[in-house]
Amino acid sequence: MVQRTPTSRASLLGLLSGSIKLLAEAKSYIHIWSGRPSMRLGLPSVRGGREELVRAIEQKARELARGAVSEPAGLLSYGDRLAIPGSSLKGAVRSRLELLFTPRPDGAIASCFAVQKPLAAPPSKGQHGWRHYLLWAPATEEARPMACGRGEQACVICDIFGAPGLASRIFFGNLWLSGSREEWTEELPLDYGERVMAFKPGAKFVGSLDFLGLRPEELGLLVVGMRLHEDRPILIGKNKYRIRKRADTGREIVFGRLSLEADAISFAPWCAEEAREIAEEARARLGERDGELVAQGDGLRALLAHLASLARQAFPDLRHDFDEVVRLEEEIWRGEA
Repeated sequence: MVQRTPTSRASLLGLLSGSIKLLAEAKSYIHIWSGRPSMRLGLPSVRGGREELVRAIEQKARELARGAVSEPAGLLSYGDRLAIPGSSLKGAVRSRLELLFTPRPDGAIASCFAVQKPLAAPPSKGQHGWRHYLLWAPATEEARPMACGRGEQACVICDIFGAPGLASRIFFGNLWLSGSREEWTEELPLDYGERVMAFKPGAKFVGSLDFLGLRPEELGLLVVGMRLHEDRPILIGKNKYRIRKRADTGREIVFGRLSLEADAISFAPWCAEEAREIAEEARARLGERDGELVAQGDGLRALLAHLASLARQAFPDLRHDFDEVVRLEEEIWRGEA
């Protein structure tokens, strides 16, 4: 595995820092579990005092347990606000980049597997993880180490996203749902007795990504990882690899397609010179807002394309044009039919 001395977290000189305003849209149903299971108990109405209530609960404890109803797996919420967790988005983008790297001619590879665990043997069709293995091959065939540890060297992905003992240089905020939960979420009864709450196709979100001390080609890796330069969805959340069916109608349901768009990139004041230089290379016009240089509109599109190009040049072993959604739906799913 190709490793390097990690970028110093103590100095930002000559590097890019700033923020990307993100817009997102669900291109299918999306379910990312909140992690909080819940049950609804049909408690009886009891008249009288404390002793009568205790006696009633003791007498009907078994009945109540049998009558408990499992609530559908919920979505992450902060008060009344629903969101796709920033941690889930970061994990999806990191995993995507790890899996896009393939070995160089000499057998070296530029990224470890911090998210994707190496498989002991290729899974057979029908076994857990077989679609994932087939979809991302040949990357899944590699026996890579897990996340770079507390040593003096790190792969490029761990240097950007962080590893044990190495701080991350990027910070994903939550993607907040725009609109009401009543309009943009739905309880889905699924095959195998599962019930989930999910964001509906067309649900829109807004969020941000902060970056600190990145080289232009590293910022380009993030552009490629989120597909900001090509207007194509990434895979995220539960059930993204397989087709589910509604238990009530039998209709097929697809999960896990999320399209990300950069609405603006703002650069911190201390990297203004570096931002102007990279914008000039991209022939992208920068505006100014609140003391920061900002790329929007046509200038932003030119900048994103240039950053992706820099990543392509710096990391030729990255499968820049790979489309996992097309491969999954047109090759793997079609082969199952």
